[in-house]
Amino acid sequence: MRNFGRIGVTLGLAAMAIGAAPAQAQRGGERPSPREPYNEEEEGLSGDEPSESGTGSAKDNAITECVAAAKSEGRRYARIAEISKVDSVRRSDNGWDIRGTLILRSRYRHLSRDEYGFRCRADAQGVEDVFLDDELYLIN
Repeated sequence: MRNFGRIGVTLGLAAMAIGAAPAQAQRGGERPSPREPYNEEEEGLSGDEPSESGTGSAKDNAITECVAAAKSEGRRYARIAEISKVDSVRRSDNGWDIRGTLILRSRYRHLSRDEYGFRCRADAQGVEDVFLDDELYLIN
């Protein structure tokens, strides 16, 4: 009886390998190529010096402060404010311009939510201002 168990396992593994081959061939059998590296000059990310406080870079600190300020602004309108993503970070004359997407919900279990774009300007002293754009769309 033990030999039949091994034969069954062997046949099962062979069947899985045969079944996987057409799926891999259908996908092309190749992995997607990695993204092209971006040019920091073109993306507006060059000139990222360490911050005056010595912790992290000025850009990282500006992103962190803007995310916190956008969430705080969002909590004026809803109980739960979360940052979905930071879309762009650009160097400006005297700091950083940061754009992203903010999600507002009334409860954690509540599936519907409102998404807003946010814009923030930050400099060496901190966040200058935060703006919430018009509602992007409602997700049910």
